[in-house]
Amino acid sequence: MSRLRNVAARFAQVVGWRLVIWGGVALLLVLTFGDFWSGFLPRHRVVPSGPGRRFPPVAKELEKTDWPHLRGPRYNGVSAEADLADAWPPEGPPVLWIREIGSGYSGLIAVGSRVYTQSQTLYRQFVLCMDAETGETIWEHHYAWPYDHGGMYPGPRATPTWNAGRVYFAGPRGVVGCLAADDGRPIWSVNVVEKFGGRGIDFGYSCTPLVRDGK
Repeated sequence: MSRLRNVAARFAQVVGWRLVIWGGVALLLVLTFGDFWSGFLPRHRVVPSGPGRRFPPVAKELEKTDWPHLRGPRYNGVSAEADLADAWPPEGPPVLWIREIGSGYSGLIAVGSRVYTQSQTLYRQFVLCMDAETGETIWEHHYAWPYDHGGMYPGPRATPTWNAGRVYFAGPRGVVGCLAADDGRPIWSVNVVEKFGGRGIDFGYSCTPLVRDGK
């Protein structure tokens, strides 16, 4: 019996060390070639709208109460909303929905009946479009491997921007892209760090896109 235990212990030790070694190699590959491996991930997912799930159409023009940019429609952090509550009731404001979307530091923008943000899971970063009334996913666009997943500040930093039916986003590795706001279809993307020799992004590219005069 003792001999059998010794054999089992040696086997477990050998297997354990191999798992540790291969796990370290896999982690090193992910950290070094994360963007390469992300090319094998599914890039896009649109939730079908069926009889029990009908999402309102995407807004074509901005309303006064929309919030299409990190700093609002006039880039000054001021909302045009009126009749705001002076105080919450003791039980707090009514909660329509709560959901978990992952890690990151992206804010939310709201246009029409939709809200947009960025986040990341264990194996990808993505731009997310949700129904404002229910929190249901309308579409996701996956653009990269997770950023700083094992660090103190994982996930995207920048907030998306809505303009003229398109959503613009910036990833922490310098990828800036443009998506169709209705279904998340990619229109274009460019890595501004690689193309223009960007520097000083040790914390990750964090600039929220600004659209001005078609640029």
